[in-house]
Amino acid sequence: MSEIPEKDLPPGRHRVLREHLMREISNETSETNERPAPARRAAWRRPAFVAPAVAAVLSVAVVLGIAVTRDAQDRDRPRPATERHQGAAEVLERIAKAAEKRPGPKGVRDDQFVYVKSQDDYMEATHDDTCPVPRHDLTDREIWKSVDGKRWGLDRSDSGEYEEKINPKSMANDKPPSDYREVEALPTDPDAMYDWLHKGSNPRARSHEAAFRTATTILSDNIVPPEVSAALFRAVAKLPGVTVVKDAEDALGRGGVAIGRTDKDLKERTDWIFDEKTLEYLGERQVYAGGATSGRCGTTRPGDLLTSKAITERAVVDKAGEQP
Repeated sequence: MSEIPEKDLPPGRHRVLREHLMREISNETSETNERPAPARRAAWRRPAFVAPAVAAVLSVAVVLGIAVTRDAQDRDRPRPATERHQGAAEVLERIAKAAEKRPGPKGVRDDQFVYVKSQDDYMEATHDDTCPVPRHDLTDREIWKSVDGKRWGLDRSDSGEYEEKINPKSMANDKPPSDYREVEALPTDPDAMYDWLHKGSNPRARSHEAAFRTATTILSDNIVPPEVSAALFRAVAKLPGVTVVKDAEDALGRGGVAIGRTDKDLKERTDWIFDEKTLEYLGERQVYAGGATSGRCGTTRPGDLLTSKAITERAVVDKAGEQP
């Protein structure tokens, strides 16, 4: 049994547990190819966050009877990947333009801290620490990160029940960058940002998957200046496989415009969710994108929620632990 109680599981374990689940799924998939499929077991997914299936609606016309029109058939036919990507690029351009107009922080001092408050939903360990399962309540999380990355920060969850200091030395080694000064210095030209996402963040991980992961990390727990945000969105629009996602919600159930990309390495799709009117970034979620599989950890199906996050507040404050 793990020495860390379920309730106090550090946020750093969330990714580890998700990757553990991915390994379990991969092992189960391999074993399935070698033996008869096991009996279906109860699913561990959290139904409240699984996007509902949407029934196709066909238009009909009455011409000496009832017939389905050719136009309706064309509308319901799945769009080619190139068309879906074009739609995502158009949405990201709208998001970039909105980001450019949004005011950024002014007069930020090196001795201050970036404050980000969120509500997270994630998988946690079972009592035997083997099969991750979804939580049934949201976790409040607050982080304070040194603006210049040289001062101790703070990571607090569950109203202080879990608290960890952020070592400035660990921030200095973070790739992609996690302090405001480094984020502020990122390219503002989309082409330069595209190159940086592939090479500048981690020269050993130059894949499109790694580039999208890097962009997600930058958006998640930072305050990103408007011109950097705009360049980031326009650079991501150039990545193959980026699509518009329907019916995506953050951890608070807030829906809107969503952009997603499937990571073939991790067998998961990450969705960015934006407010439908303001196009401001609301949060993200990860859903399983591999094949359906059953095994020791239950049944996993495409679309099952892995994690989700809802950003509720961002600000610059004078001290770690201080709220706006």
